[in-house]
Amino acid sequence: MVRQKELAQFDKFQSRKESILCKLDSDKDGKVDLIDTISDLISLLRKHQKEISIIDKLYIHNFVKISNHLKYRGENIQELFVLLKKKGGDEKEFNKIHKILKEQIESYELILFHSFHMVTALMEGDYITFHEIYESFDELKIFNTNWENEVLFKLNDIKLGLEKMLNSISSFESNIISRLNTLTYVTQTGFSDLNNSVIRELKSIDSSLELNNILTGISTYQLYKINKQTKGLLK
Repeated sequence: MVRQKELAQFDKFQSRKESILCKLDSDKDGKVDLIDTISDLISLLRKHQKEISIIDKLYIHNFVKISNHLKYRGENIQELFVLLKKKGGDEKEFNKIHKILKEQIESYELILFHSFHMVTALMEGDYITFHEIYESFDELKIFNTNWENEVLFKLNDIKLGLEKMLNSISSFESNIISRLNTLTYVTQTGFSDLNNSVIRELKSIDSSLELNNILTGISTYQLYKINKQTKGLLK
């Protein structure tokens, strides 16, 4: 009787695991579904690099650092996804890795979302919004890719304790999500106009990226604030 109960619980977990993995990799190509945006961000920077350089050449360098950060972050997400797939029978460990992976994807989308708004705000002379995002990124060390390199190294180092590594990543991701969820520009009256400007900018570089696709992955609290300003953008 006990054995039957254990088998039933195991089958239930396996079914749930397959469902989660399918949602993370809907096309079943072995890679986690992630919005590929690095080329779009670089294209937008190339389009405006002269204007940005006139304002401050350092900004160009730091925007490139953001794109590198997203690249490394994407690699880390894929490594953690591979680790998630390997955890076949340990439900507790699987759940913890899944939770952290969701946090990583959310923080990736938040950084991406605010990066496009930062470029657009700078081009439109909205320096208050630009510097609010810029200072938050600086505080979170987004311009420093060393941490991402270290995490990628840790994920490939089987000698490092998994629990310690996961706790370190979780703490880092939670800090990013918490900090970016406090940005006030998304609750101000000009946000809707800025959002529309970002959409126009993406169309101008023939981007296939839909801003709505990013918004759907952002945390409930942040999305609530955004929805108040966009008035049905997601509908």
